[in-house]
Amino acid sequence: METNPYFDLALHFVCHTKKSFFLTGRAGTGKTTFLKTVQEKCTKNMAILAPTGVAAMNAGGVTIHSFFQIPPGPFLPTRNAIKEHAMQVYSDQESILRNARFSKDTREVIAQLELLVIDEISMVRADLLDCIDFLLKHLKGNYNQPFGGVQMLFIGDLFQLPPIVKNEDERLLAKYYKGFFFFNALAFNGVPPLCIELQKVYRQQDQTFIQLLNNIRNNTLQNSDLDLLHKRYFPDFVSEKQGEYITLTTHNQRADLINQQELAKLSGVNKSFEAEIRGEINERALPADQVLILKEGAQVMFIRNDKGEERRYFNGKLATVTKLEDDKIFVKFPNEEAEMCLENETWKNVRYEVDEITNEIEEKEIGSFTQFPIRLAWAITVHKSQGLTFDRAIVDAGEAFAAGQVYVALSRLRTFEGMVLKSKISASAVFVDEKVKAFVNNALTLETLESQLDISRKEYYEHLWKEAFTWTRLVYLWKIHIDELKDRDIPNKEESEELSKNWLSTILQLDTIAQKFLGQLSHIIAQNEQDMYAKVYERLQKANEYFTLQFNEKLFAGLEAHQENMRVRSKVKQYMREVTKLYSLLQHTLLQIQKATLFAKALAENIDIETLLNTENELKNKEKEKVKSIEHKVIPTTKVPKGETQRISLQMFKEGKTMEEIAQIRGYVLGTIEGHLLKFIETGEVKLSDIVADNIVEMINNKIDKHDEISSSTIIKEALPDYVTYGQIRAVLQIRGIKVVKKTEEMI
Repeated sequence: METNPYFDLALHFVCHTKKSFFLTGRAGTGKTTFLKTVQEKCTKNMAILAPTGVAAMNAGGVTIHSFFQIPPGPFLPTRNAIKEHAMQVYSDQESILRNARFSKDTREVIAQLELLVIDEISMVRADLLDCIDFLLKHLKGNYNQPFGGVQMLFIGDLFQLPPIVKNEDERLLAKYYKGFFFFNALAFNGVPPLCIELQKVYRQQDQTFIQLLNNIRNNTLQNSDLDLLHKRYFPDFVSEKQGEYITLTTHNQRADLINQQELAKLSGVNKSFEAEIRGEINERALPADQVLILKEGAQVMFIRNDKGEERRYFNGKLATVTKLEDDKIFVKFPNEEAEMCLENETWKNVRYEVDEITNEIEEKEIGSFTQFPIRLAWAITVHKSQGLTFDRAIVDAGEAFAAGQVYVALSRLRTFEGMVLKSKISASAVFVDEKVKAFVNNALTLETLESQLDISRKEYYEHLWKEAFTWTRLVYLWKIHIDELKDRDIPNKEESEELSKNWLSTILQLDTIAQKFLGQLSHIIAQNEQDMYAKVYERLQKANEYFTLQFNEKLFAGLEAHQENMRVRSKVKQYMREVTKLYSLLQHTLLQIQKATLFAKALAENIDIETLLNTENELKNKEKEKVKSIEHKVIPTTKVPKGETQRISLQMFKEGKTMEEIAQIRGYVLGTIEGHLLKFIETGEVKLSDIVADNIVEMINNKIDKHDEISSSTIIKEALPDYVTYGQIRAVLQIRGIKVVKKTEEMI
């Protein structure tokens, strides 16, 4: 199996250290794949942000500005901005806090946030990153660490598209910043973030072409490179086959003009396909055309990868439209005979929320955009081509106006032979910011990364070992729960209070043992012997076995029984949610012990990252399944189906409980339970003699026989002793088939 050591090391840094770093790499080195792997494998609470709406939707995250509610305009990293700038729109530390409108959801997400990923970091300005740093410190209440102690993962290629800085913004920010790339942020305190550069190129295989691209990227282009490059200069080139070549140009107007001119040349009429938009979607940042206008013969490009097993297309693959129907589009790929009928794709707009039971950050879909995953593609701008791969392209980049544009355009190609230059590229069009070059040149070598990872991983594991046996929050929340129980109005409150106190007592006893164990562990670590991690693993194995047994026998068994018992009572939903949350916290505590054991084993036995990550995910999924099954069982998320509450009473009655006991357990009056069981006399599941004694049946029948017509059961009730209930009277009336006029009656 082919290995990628830089990729694996970066994944280890994300998942098994608290180290913030910048992941970069040339075009086609797998940065997008890395982000997807982090999403799939990393068990930390994370959020994914990007500078633009399209980039955010493609990355499966949200925009920086929407997540942090940051207003447009520059951010000045000072408390009181200079007043003479009052005519210009900007924010400073004071105004950001004064105008902040953070929702409860955002505050909860940030409280639980462990890892923050920012994709396409090359477009993020230094002042925006300082704003993020300031807000995280404030919301986390941690002013001593960069970004409030949150681990930051920055992904992007600084040699590609730079941040946009307007002239007026540049004048305003120049007082605070030496440059505007993210690494110029004051948050780094002059110490730039760790830089890991992916080395293996997957897009191109030709080493000559790869070297040419490297020289363009690094601004080391020689005359011989330009000579080689211009061997592909064919200004009058016209593709013989439709769907083979796309033109890359530097300006939007040029790309739009080419597409409209080529579409107009085709015979036939335009056909429109309108996207379906649901919920919240920013219409200024749509990932595809809201109204897709096509003709048969149009050249199109896919803007998403095929999710099917055949993987017939990828983001950037060209095709030709062969047939259009009301809701169907058929295309053919170059050099292929078979037609393909396209399917709609859906892009989701998400918001991050914290699950109140598990305290995990989860994505909640708040909107969606559904459209065919193609666009007209005789031409596209270099900017929009970022991240795409083409087999063949006509590159018109002679008028490149931004650093990195030429490199982005040429690096989209798989092969040198697939490139056609529409205009010559001068040496002056290939320019690189020297500060970027100096920063990226500091990317660490494999040996240095391995050394740093070894130190950072051990520090992180030792931190988690201590955290696994420090139960301050667990004890605190149980005490709060018991204290709040005093003011709760729930059935059988005294029993719940007694049980909770007993569970807290058990937790405190186990906490004392955990502290002693932690002392033993600290002693082993302090000795730092050669076989230290083998000894740590041995101790953690025993601790894991002991606490797993104790939690299961002394806590989980009783809690699950209590939850099962309480779920059939009325007015306990909020109480049950709190108990389930405490149950989840206990499960998480046990998971942390299991993870601590796993990490010790990883150090002692040198477990590979893939196995380690898979095992971590298995542990986490088991925890989630356990908690969710309990939550679903005791806290129905939907309304109880009609008749279900009567069935619960019937089940308890069949288990041998009296109607009085059922009423007490469920928090109902006796008449309600009698009414529940009365319904099952008709079905034969309950006999009259089961719920009404024979002598009372005889009394009721005698009073009924004295009336020719019974307009209300009250008439019978008034003639009987007080201990005879309305429910018993209605049961006898039902058996005799006598219907009465319904009136509101007191249930006793």
